[in-house]
Amino acid sequence: MTFYNHTVFNISDIFPNLKSEELDYFSQGSLIAFFGRVIKEEELTRVTTERYGDMKKPSTLGLIKDLLTVDKRIRTDQKNYSNYRIPVKKFKTSRELFDHLLKSSTEICSASMSLMKSTQSSTLLNMFILAILAKASGGFNDEVYRDFASLITTRSDVESADVPSTIQSIAFDISKAVDVKEFKKMSSEEALKWLQTTTCMAGRKFREFLVRHGHRCLGEYDIYSISWGSDPKSLVKLLQNLAVNVSQDFSKKRSDNLNEMLSQLSIPLGFFSRFMMRLVLPMSRRGVQNRELAKSMCIKTIDEWRKAFRYLAKLLVLEGRIPEEDILFFMTLDEIKELLDTRSPKILARAAQRQRRYPVLNKYILPEIMKGVPKPINLIETPVTPTDETFMMKGVPVSQGVAEGFLRVAITLDEASLLKSGEILVTYSTDVGWTPYFPILAGVVTELGGLISHGAVVSREYGIPCIAGLHGATRKFQTGDYARLDGNTGVLQKLLPPEDK
Repeated sequence: MTFYNHTVFNISDIFPNLKSEELDYFSQGSLIAFFGRVIKEEELTRVTTERYGDMKKPSTLGLIKDLLTVDKRIRTDQKNYSNYRIPVKKFKTSRELFDHLLKSSTEICSASMSLMKSTQSSTLLNMFILAILAKASGGFNDEVYRDFASLITTRSDVESADVPSTIQSIAFDISKAVDVKEFKKMSSEEALKWLQTTTCMAGRKFREFLVRHGHRCLGEYDIYSISWGSDPKSLVKLLQNLAVNVSQDFSKKRSDNLNEMLSQLSIPLGFFSRFMMRLVLPMSRRGVQNRELAKSMCIKTIDEWRKAFRYLAKLLVLEGRIPEEDILFFMTLDEIKELLDTRSPKILARAAQRQRRYPVLNKYILPEIMKGVPKPINLIETPVTPTDETFMMKGVPVSQGVAEGFLRVAITLDEASLLKSGEILVTYSTDVGWTPYFPILAGVVTELGGLISHGAVVSREYGIPCIAGLHGATRKFQTGDYARLDGNTGVLQKLLPPEDK
């Protein structure tokens, strides 16, 4: 369901088997995989028990079947969707195109199902690993989170982690091909034209990047968003900043040797636990890759629909049914149909009102867990900046390492565009639209998310320390604060900046 243009989930529907009694390690692991911690809400367990008290647990055989078949399903869908296109150009009128879109709406169902199945399978495998570590450690603690983060970091490509690595590689090649100061002085249009036409390695990599990742963007599930492939200028601006002080070390590769990884764990494992870890861990690491591949595939199909509705908007403008293209994205399908039938001005008025409210609603920040009607916390809470020079907060350590540097508190990408190399990003949450900034970061802190959230996955693959679930961090810390981020313990602490900084 949605509130204020934000998608929210009913927790009791996602975790119908939460009961009031003490949770076992497996159940706690499912909560940690989703929230980054074990949530203790008496009202939640009471409501869940009342609604789903007699509900049977999922079939073990069904879960095993999904685990064994998800690889094949994703490979099949990748092949089927590799050349997926909506043939918009063959339609001459908006009515013809709209009718075709309605009839074709089920075409993306298989891609969405692959994402759901791969996410479910990946989460289940992660829960197994968490349960093994927690049982060996005697409970969930920082050691469990730290060892888990180390284990599921893959050496092979993860789709979302390929974005910052390739961006940094392109920036490095730009620095070798042209004077970076002159490149930065170019307008984004001039720099884009150069990247699109040059025969040097930077240009080739840039064009290959748009082929592979051009369907991604900030807010990529929002059909109103504009993908990188449709408008690469935001990427070009980032490359202009990156090329000035980029390094050649694009990513930190880690050992893929199971014996070596298990020997480096801080939690000692018994014989049976080691045996189970050897069995589950390769599947879990592959599950992370599958989930990211399935998400990219799903977004690619959505991007085709994004382009189709953008073309529909062009036809509607040409036919004099709407004043400008963007307003179409603030109508429901029923309203579009009625507009085609009646040209009702009331529909245009309602859509215009939604369009005006859109940027306001996008700035709303909702709390992680809500009861009743959601209320944006940035409307009802006043930020309070602690005066203690050693103020600290603790979250969930999701990527190992320690970093010190100046903080950049950024809620929007416009604020993130001010990031400087070596700064620590403090934000509410991230998606793939934030990923190009990861190469220049010393560390990442998010209020939302857990061990398998976007920021955690990319940080681990890129070797950046990261803390998730640090609720209130964007209101307790300020841009310019000097701090120490400990990705081993989950602590973010203010420090006095060194004299030389």
